[in-house]
Amino acid sequence: MKTLGYGIVLIGAACLCAAEAPFVGVELRPLGADVAAYLGIEHGVLVGAVMEKSPAETAGIQANDIILKWNGEAIAGPEAFIAKVKAAAPGEAVKRAVVRKGAEHELALAIGVRPGEAAPPAEAPSAPGYLGLAFEP
Repeated sequence: MKTLGYGIVLIGAACLCAAEAPFVGVELRPLGADVAAYLGIEHGVLVGAVMEKSPAETAGIQANDIILKWNGEAIAGPEAFIAKVKAAAPGEAVKRAVVRKGAEHELALAIGVRPGEAAPPAEAPSAPGYLGLAFEP
């Protein structure tokens, strides 16, 4: 995962052992103390942007939402949110509590798969040249 600051969580777990990486499609920002105090909340993560056609957009998450909870567990900040995404499985249903314009809402989200990523074949073909390589003596 490439991050700039807290970066874009257009990811999941980029791991060689994972067949599919979990994906949400949001850009995260830390929740400033002044905003938290104004809203009367103690934890959360600010959504900076939502990727088009992402699971987050499908779930109704919008830029400037503050994600408070993931399946009932408080989200302390961007790192905690990223850890929850990495631990999730594609297709898993997650409930999130968000604050939008001062009101709390609960949104259901289905974890997706990072775009451009396909599951590897169950078995490698036995044909020579699989992976584009063929060796001859």
